[in-house]
Amino acid sequence: MKKRLMFFMFALITWSYGQAEIAPLNEVPVEITGVWQSFENDVVRISSTGEFIRIYDKKVAAEGVIVLTEDGSLEIKRTDVNDTYELRYFIRNDVMVISKPRSNNAWLFYRVGY
Repeated sequence: MKKRLMFFMFALITWSYGQAEIAPLNEVPVEITGVWQSFENDVVRISSTGEFIRIYDKKVAAEGVIVLTEDGSLEIKRTDVNDTYELRYFIRNDVMVISKPRSNNAWLFYRVGY
């Protein structure tokens, strides 16, 4: 009985550790986390794990996950639609500029919360 209990505990610990390896934590730069508002009245909330939601006119305009790439751009993986793209960004103080997907235009956001 004691051997079975030890085996069960070992299997449980091994399984738990394996689950942590499968889903590593995605962390985005702390400077982009928080609540941002554009001059076009888009509001974006970005969590420390990279999950984001963008609201426009009281409706969800986009949601998904942000992953920081090796070259420093943001890979956007949308979860509301099947789409993935990379965006460039620049931050200074509480102002952030993000390029719009498939466009030469950009959003200009200012921080309204953390």
